[in-house]
Amino acid sequence: EVETGALRGNPFRYFFWLRTLGCVKGHQGGVYKVGWIERLAEAREAYNEAKGRVAVDVHTMPDPLSPSAERWHEDIYRCQELQAEIEKDLERLLPEVEEEYFASDAGRRALNQVLLFWSAEHSCGYRQGMHEILAAVVLVVRAAAHAAARLLRDGATTRHRELLAAVTEATLEHDAYLLFGGIMRHLAAYYEVGRGEDAAVI
Repeated sequence: EVETGALRGNPFRYFFWLRTLGCVKGHQGGVYKVGWIERLAEAREAYNEAKGRVAVDVHTMPDPLSPSAERWHEDIYRCQELQAEIEKDLERLLPEVEEEYFASDAGRRALNQVLLFWSAEHSCGYRQGMHEILAAVVLVVRAAAHAAARLLRDGATTRHRELLAAVTEATLEHDAYLLFGGIMRHLAAYYEVGRGEDAAVI
């Protein structure tokens, strides 16, 4: 199906991407195997953990005289600078589909947050064009969430219901982060700057 392009119109290619990109660690076999949904929930925690490490609470400034105060200011400046760079690219994002979503506050925020939390913890940082890769990922996740909701409304079989219920827009950012990270494990080297003669400069 992959070779023939048959998955292109399948809203549940999301599951194939998760498996192929190794996003659900420590689990072998198909999505109906025992423990797959639990492993997916554990994998989604990676997004919450990255968010906790990167996000800076502007309302909890440490004692100005403490050693951590300078680091706090540096972290806020770094996040604001990175978010501004990402937002500049998002303003130029012109997808052929789902234009309304990507132009909405919710859509822009989801893209910005995922790119911020991923790029802040990887040596290549954020580079122009990453937002377009993530936009394609988000389209796949949203397609799966909408299809799952539709099938659940129409009375999906018991075998499918638990699996479909695990795919929702509530975890869109988590799943987009997992899939984007899986893709970037293969592409990040091409975005590295100044790391030897073979490093790409983008």
